[in-house]
Amino acid sequence: MDEFSRQRRVYRLVAILSGRPLAAAEALKTGLPARIPDGPRGERIAVQIARTLEPGRLGVLAPPYADQLFSLEPAQREAWVLRRGLGFGERDAAIALDCSRTVLRRRLAQVDDRLDAAAVRAVRSAMLELGLPAEFIRTGRAHRRRWRWFRLLIVIVLVVGAFDLVRSWLLHAGAAV
Repeated sequence: MDEFSRQRRVYRLVAILSGRPLAAAEALKTGLPARIPDGPRGERIAVQIARTLEPGRLGVLAPPYADQLFSLEPAQREAWVLRRGLGFGERDAAIALDCSRTVLRRRLAQVDDRLDAAAVRAVRSAMLELGLPAEFIRTGRAHRRRWRWFRLLIVIVLVVGAFDLVRSWLLHAGAAV
């Protein structure tokens, strides 16, 4: 998974957990590490960032589902979104939430009757609708452009070096005859 995909994954999760996509984008400008790990450790970063934000109401989530989701306590919302909404395994959700599996099960038992399968579909479709803010896309493109030129320069240096090596070998072989 490339860094752009990791950033998008973390941004989507912060936006869903906090209910504030714009605040999530602002928090990601300063709160993201240089490299986001794959798997639940990357989601842990998103959960920690979302915990610093004041909860709001997500506009891309249908009003009844947003009301249901944000009526939950933050810890319950985090557990439900990761385990039920995104379909994480119990172990991965517990790692991302930095809690034990027992605590995760207890949080889910308290909310499972309040949210149904339609809420799961709504959260998943809302996450798919969320794209990265334009600033992250521009930064990613600029970064990829720089690396493209750098790789091209390396290829040119290698080709010139190979030609020089072949030329010197031919000169040496011609002098030996």
